[in-house]
Amino acid sequence: DAALVRLLSAAGLAAQLLRGREHTRARHVRAALGHTANAIIVDAACPGAQRLLVLATRLRLFHIANTWIIFEDAALGSNPAATTASDDVDLRRDDEFDDLDNVTVYRYGAQNREDAVDPKEEAFLEVRPPMPPRARSGLLAPQSDRLSATAVQILDGKGMFVDSHVLWIQTTGQQVEALEVFRACLARPLQAYVVAVADLPDDPGGVPQWRWTMGGEEEALLRERRTDLQGATLRGSTIIKYPEEYTDIEDNNLRKNDLYPKMNWPVTQNLAYSLNFGMLIYKRDNYGWDDGHGVFDGMIGEMQRHEHDMLATAVFIRPDRLPHIDLVAETFDMRTAVLFRQPSKSSVSNVYVLPFSPGVWRATGAVSLLALLLLVVQTQWWRSHRSSEQSDDPADHIEVGDCVTFIVGALSQQGFYCTPIMVSARITIITTFIANLFLFTSFSGSIVAIIQSPSTAIRSVQDLMQSEMKVGVQELPFQHVWFQEAVAEHDVASDVFNSKINTEDSPGFLTTKEGIKKVRFERFAFQVETNEGYREILDTFTEPEKCDLSELELFPAAPMVFCTSEKSPYREALSRA
Repeated sequence: DAALVRLLSAAGLAAQLLRGREHTRARHVRAALGHTANAIIVDAACPGAQRLLVLATRLRLFHIANTWIIFEDAALGSNPAATTASDDVDLRRDDEFDDLDNVTVYRYGAQNREDAVDPKEEAFLEVRPPMPPRARSGLLAPQSDRLSATAVQILDGKGMFVDSHVLWIQTTGQQVEALEVFRACLARPLQAYVVAVADLPDDPGGVPQWRWTMGGEEEALLRERRTDLQGATLRGSTIIKYPEEYTDIEDNNLRKNDLYPKMNWPVTQNLAYSLNFGMLIYKRDNYGWDDGHGVFDGMIGEMQRHEHDMLATAVFIRPDRLPHIDLVAETFDMRTAVLFRQPSKSSVSNVYVLPFSPGVWRATGAVSLLALLLLVVQTQWWRSHRSSEQSDDPADHIEVGDCVTFIVGALSQQGFYCTPIMVSARITIITTFIANLFLFTSFSGSIVAIIQSPSTAIRSVQDLMQSEMKVGVQELPFQHVWFQEAVAEHDVASDVFNSKINTEDSPGFLTTKEGIKKVRFERFAFQVETNEGYREILDTFTEPEKCDLSELELFPAAPMVFCTSEKSPYREALSRA
């Protein structure tokens, strides 16, 4: 042992012996092997080896980050008397792993169906494993019969699940075999596959030369075997928020009720089919929230206590949940938004100046002024150059004030009291009337459209806070938690909560139906989960009312993920599936 440590240290690898009372207590072993990638070499002939493997099972140290190499006898067939221990190593220690019985035994891994049933509660849903079970052993049959009697005795009941990497090294005759061992769950037999062999050297001090026995196809089949849970049963839960309206998990007539469990139900079924497992699913009405002391209720609480293996629906990621669950894969995003109807333009601005841009108004003034000047010049020139035969022309009596009145009348679609004989004045008058006719028609049509269209007065959270709108929030547990955290962090959502929601005249938290009704008939904004909000709007709003809708985002979209209990042996397989 001491020589091996010196050899690894010389190679630049950090190595330590799990020997002695302090180094073999559960706390030290968990700190040494629980959080980083390690290679652990075990001599099964060592007196403390069996207790180390039991401790590793209880601490879930047989996982994807750790590689275990377990020698049936590190002498590898040589005379045990020829192996000499270093003088500084005490091989006889009775106090090693003395706190093993104090380590909590959690429920890890799948079970037989009868063992997975909760005797206190009937399962809400059940996913059956593929029938008949998917037989894969014919492609790469386990070689468990190659294990020695010592291996069967030592590895029995150990939690070397499908995510573990354990090599068992044993001597058979003049050969040394390396077998990769794992099991689907404790209710299924241990599987072993010979992956390498070596001939024992004739020289007692020689080194065996290993030969890899598997080709690329066998390696792929071996990886495939790790995705077969052999029809074992997992235990999980899903959430039903509207039990009084629940009919069936596949009933889409009321899609707005329990939308996310219904969306994730096919995902759960496909996972069970892909990995060949069954699942008992129990009904819950709470995702699970921290009580302030690190203890969760609801579904996350059951995962924290290792009562369930995985959830049959997705949950959104939160930092306080991460220590108690393992994330599998993202499915759907959950969005929330503040939904409201924009106020009409007539209520926030002067609609009579909105039809035309400032450039059009300036061009209208310029054309009117030009027409006024032309008419004044034409009437004055005519008065000074007319002949005696043209003395009865009405233009003789047109003054500057009359020209101004004409321009105002043309703009408001009124006529003129006289028609000059002079052709140029007639052309000016008729051109001005036609131009103002088009102008007036465009103005009137735009006014009608503007009165019927919503404004864009509220385009940011700051605009919402400065408006007269009241704000309410959908009555859901996560909405309460989000706003509590926002207030603690003093972000923009906390400003909205303090000024618009947590006030005496604010309705506060409402059901989806009540909130959307207020959005429809009042100047009201409603923070709601968008799937539920828009489904209620689709059922109740008229088409013109839908055109007034806008939304603002107070909280970013929360990705929904499937998760397993912490240190679940199936997380990697589920992620790949």
